[in-house]
Amino acid sequence: MGKPNREAIVSQLAELFETQGYTGAGMSDISRVTGLGRGSLYNLFPDGKTQMMREVLAAVETEFAAAVTAPLESGDLEGMFNGLKDFFDDGSKQSLWGRLTGDPAGETFKTEVQDHYNAWRGALTKALLSAGVERGTAASLSERTISGVEGTLVLAAGFDDAGALGRGLRTMSAEVTEALAAGSTKGAAAGAGSTKAKRKSSTAKKSAAN
Repeated sequence: MGKPNREAIVSQLAELFETQGYTGAGMSDISRVTGLGRGSLYNLFPDGKTQMMREVLAAVETEFAAAVTAPLESGDLEGMFNGLKDFFDDGSKQSLWGRLTGDPAGETFKTEVQDHYNAWRGALTKALLSAGVERGTAASLSERTISGVEGTLVLAAGFDDAGALGRGLRTMSAEVTEALAAGSTKGAAAGAGSTKAKRKSSTAKKSAAN
């Protein structure tokens, strides 16, 4: 028998933890989905389930960053929504980070979960600010978007309705578009005010010179 493919095993573990949760997935479940006995599993993951989950989180975070965070870093807000839809497989996948927040053993992975949400919130807020959205609005909208995504994923699972994610994302995208339009309007108004002030100043200087 060849050496186990670690990447494939981590992918199998990710799917298991997403569907059954960290605490809900026992070693018998892990052996079943990976096809490996306990000895082989502990040979690959000496620290047991904790190490398995940490490797799963690292792998899934890399995938999430490529699908969701990367578009934001290039200013592509709509790309984030498309990336979310693809990453969560149109709503048929659950959020591993969301599941851990409600897991009895989730405290063990609190740092990884917080790092995930902080990175996402930071990238989204920065993209909104770069697009002209006011700072307070950008921060608030980022948090509402993240909580909205997590909430629709819970609904999708609870109602067995994967379409809930797509509907939720369309609503969130519309809210972002509205914020961008408001930011553009304020920016245009501020620019017009500045131009008017400059003209008044120039006129006043000419009058004083005369």
